[in-house]
Amino acid sequence: MISTANPTELQSILRHHFISRSSGKHYPHSPVMPQSMFTSAGQWIEQESNSWRFSRSKVLSTIYLLVPLSADDSIIVVANGIVKRDWIFGCTKLSGVESKTCVEGDNLSEKGEIIPTKSKKSERRIINLPSEELHKKQYSHILIHITPLDSQVDILGERYNSEQRTKHVDLPPLYSRFFLTPSVRLLAVSLPEQSVFYNVTVSRSYGIFEAAEFQLETRLCRAGSVVGQGIIKLHLPWGKEDSHYHIRTALGGLTHIPVRGHFNPPPDDNSDINLQLILDPECSVVLTAKFPLYIIASQFVKFYGIYIMGYAVSLILAFLAGQMFCFESS
Repeated sequence: MISTANPTELQSILRHHFISRSSGKHYPHSPVMPQSMFTSAGQWIEQESNSWRFSRSKVLSTIYLLVPLSADDSIIVVANGIVKRDWIFGCTKLSGVESKTCVEGDNLSEKGEIIPTKSKKSERRIINLPSEELHKKQYSHILIHITPLDSQVDILGERYNSEQRTKHVDLPPLYSRFFLTPSVRLLAVSLPEQSVFYNVTVSRSYGIFEAAEFQLETRLCRAGSVVGQGIIKLHLPWGKEDSHYHIRTALGGLTHIPVRGHFNPPPDDNSDINLQLILDPECSVVLTAKFPLYIIASQFVKFYGIYIMGYAVSLILAFLAGQMFCFESS
């Protein structure tokens, strides 16, 4: 039994729950080196494809992944298994012509976020850098530093255009969801796209009865590819909460994302629901919104169930009073 009166044990518990297993919390703002210098020693790999994956069962020597950037490029990197705290940098000084190396770079690691992973033995990090920030800093490349490890390392990255990957959708009004439009297709990603990131914004039209369920269906995955790293982040602004859902990669697999309020949103709140999709580039998916009746019923019970008994008793008493009045009149 652990005694929380012991300061050392208390610190260990807090570090485990709020740092090591933070499940989506940002890194704590402890001091980091703003800039780092690099030597040409180690293996340098340039990732020129828009979307790419680096996977090794173990890393025997230092590896640097160098990702070139253009003016309109945003970049997202999902890293699983990296242990070193300082792992991603914006390159400010290059060396070499045919074989490029980064001599100096700004440390961007604290802009990353820890997200849930299926394995308890490793930690998964994500960083999403917009093109405006990269262009302002005039980074020519993004550098990923991988130190020697005796465990699995899997890194997924993509350079993308933020305007093309941001989708704004409106859901039908409440009265038409059950009769006219039982489901709405929000997004379809084909296999040739090999997309990693999509940002879907759903206009807020949710009262407590306007709950919905998003479903992501995995249609097809390329044979022999490494899959299983996909995850969905759901942000409900009025609840100030983020939820994460692992994407099922089995053929025809459905990932269910329920959207329901735990309390009434403020009347002046016009914020939109946000879905961030981290996809396996070797799979095609379809995102739809459905409106099952059981979700609406559960919302009614959650918010008004406590009043049902009172209404029932009031109706019974009113009925008995009416009967007694009739008997007295006759």
